[in-house]
Amino acid sequence: MKKLKRLILLLIIIFNGLNVQSQKLIAYYPFNNNATDQCSFKNNGQISGGVTPEEDRFGNPCGALYFNGTDGFIEVPNSSSLQSIIKSYTVLCWIKLDNTYTPGELEWLTIICKGSDAVETPNNPQYRVQTFQSATQSTISINTDFTEYDNDFANHRYETGKWFFYALVYDGKNVRAYINDNKIWEFPYDKRLEANNEPLHIAKDIPGATEYFKGALDDLRIYDGALPEKIIFQLFNDNSGSSYDDVFKLTCPQNITKNNEKGECYATVTYEKPVIDINCGTGNVTQIAGLPSGSEFPIGNNDIVFEAVSSTGLKKTCFSKVIIKDNEAPTIKCPKDTVLTVNDPNIDGVKFEYNLPEAIDNCKIKEVKLTSGLNSDAIFPEGNNELQFSAIDENGNKSECSYNVIVKKSIKKVLNDTLICPKDIIKVNDQNKCGAIVNYNVFDRTTNSNPNIKLSEGIESGSFFPVGTTTNKYKKVLINGSTAECVFNVIITDKERPEIICPNDTILYCDKINKGVIYSYISPIATDNCRVGKVNLKKGKSSGEFYPFGITDNIYEAYDIYGNTGTCSFKVTVVDTSKNEKKPEDTIVKKDIIEDTIIYDKGKDIVFKDCIITLVMYDDNQQDNDTVSVFFNGKEIVKRELIKLKQNGAILRAVMLNPDEKNEVIVKAWNYGKIRPNTLRIDFYEGYYINDYNKIKNKKPEIYKIVHSKPGYAGAIKLKCNYK
Repeated sequence: MKKLKRLILLLIIIFNGLNVQSQKLIAYYPFNNNATDQCSFKNNGQISGGVTPEEDRFGNPCGALYFNGTDGFIEVPNSSSLQSIIKSYTVLCWIKLDNTYTPGELEWLTIICKGSDAVETPNNPQYRVQTFQSATQSTISINTDFTEYDNDFANHRYETGKWFFYALVYDGKNVRAYINDNKIWEFPYDKRLEANNEPLHIAKDIPGATEYFKGALDDLRIYDGALPEKIIFQLFNDNSGSSYDDVFKLTCPQNITKNNEKGECYATVTYEKPVIDINCGTGNVTQIAGLPSGSEFPIGNNDIVFEAVSSTGLKKTCFSKVIIKDNEAPTIKCPKDTVLTVNDPNIDGVKFEYNLPEAIDNCKIKEVKLTSGLNSDAIFPEGNNELQFSAIDENGNKSECSYNVIVKKSIKKVLNDTLICPKDIIKVNDQNKCGAIVNYNVFDRTTNSNPNIKLSEGIESGSFFPVGTTTNKYKKVLINGSTAECVFNVIITDKERPEIICPNDTILYCDKINKGVIYSYISPIATDNCRVGKVNLKKGKSSGEFYPFGITDNIYEAYDIYGNTGTCSFKVTVVDTSKNEKKPEDTIVKKDIIEDTIIYDKGKDIVFKDCIITLVMYDDNQQDNDTVSVFFNGKEIVKRELIKLKQNGAILRAVMLNPDEKNEVIVKAWNYGKIRPNTLRIDFYEGYYINDYNKIKNKKPEIYKIVHSKPGYAGAIKLKCNYK
């Protein structure tokens, strides 16, 4: 019989669907007077026949099991973890072979087997470990059972009646065998096994056979994956095996950053419990420091600490932070403008005392101070005196307010109406200016003209008047030496709203496990013809907050110092990838286009200092009815638009770059002209967010790129900014 040549037969063990590199412990049998699997897979066995307790290798009673070699064995029901052995594995066991041999006994002593019949046919059994005894030899070997012949790869003599450690490892390419701390052989082997639904037998061959193991077994381990040699030796020298079997990972929740709740000096935060991954056994996780989930976390950095303890006593600690930011500026309220009158013509000003404005904050006010203007109890001169104040809270947030102290002198008419000034002039500011050009006339009633009339205070006609009130005084010295005067005011009001620019609409993706994304964006940029006072988030979520599934509308307001308001908005869409949701065809670049993209300047990004960019796109060769679609970060910003020469109407688009990402401009072309491939020139203007070519046509772009794109493909350019 060909079977008489085999001493140990082990066909390759691998578990379908599991990670080979994980080296997961699938089954562990200490054989402490039972066949209980100590791992979470719970591949527990049933003892049958002549199986009795045995001293283990340390002399502990009932620490191992003895099998009589005739009818004693253990049957483990089939399971998904046991039947999917087809690629790689590790099997470890302590063995003591009976040193009593009687001629006529079965030579083949089966240790483990998982198969369907006793006939050697291809793919049967799935795997088997056997020993062989004869009157002349006791050896260990390995061979294959895929065909009708046997092939002994190696042999090794062992000593009966004594405990020895045996390990066999298969990594998909090679098979290694160890006895104690020695590698006895290694050979190439790359065959694949097929799974079956039969039970696992310990100390017995496949159903229907009579080949049983005779001797003692202890600490049988089956691993998913090939253990490294250093771990094999470690397990040989470690009495318990816990140095490797109980290794586990403890993953704390990610650091959480959140803004304070409106009007409060804290934020309520919930977080997930840490994830524990134990190689074998179970474990418990306990929070040992920090506030529990759902608590009101104060402003600042809050540490949370967790400790995991395995069922065998191993410990592991992990740390997370909950960072609460005070995003709420103080509220400071200045009084209305104060008007003071000086009746004495010999006095140029008036003493004025005032108190600092009141300020309140969700946390605590650090200080309120005068930032511009005269101190209280100072002499305020004639005219408009602006006082500016700031309030700063303990977290560095700042707010400002201002008011005017207007000092006027009483005016006495001299010689009745000798000089004629216009009535007070009220005018709205010129566009994009913090004031207006004003023309006026002052006449001498006696001459019906204005010779020898001098401006003693104010601004000349035809000049630029700032927003606010400007008092103009005119004087004339008469023949008798007396002085004639007239006075009028030029009042310029600011009616121009601030211009505020929001980021582009953004589409984000995540799975149902995370339920959303923490998204950071550049805060909107506001400009004004005078001065921007404050930019507030009116609706939506701030940068750095958690965005859930769906569409979040963010609306920002900008206020100038004169109370005018400007708004902008953008959408943040979070798509649940677990539902296979897709972007609309007309707003995204198709997957096949992305994959066929020709990347120009590969490995190099065009880097700008400013994150606001205007793209000017045109054909610098020949206008021949070619058409392009342009995508910025997946969003279609130009849809099938005709490419023209620069002087015939270039395509303008303004975009805002994200400094935390590599921004991508993708150009897809349709060639309708004679010249192929399509050629598109893109000029990049930094610091502009406009759609009016006349404003930048005479300016030199920071950089330009020529994009060549053949039909059905796309050209791409990578952009980046160093916004701080």
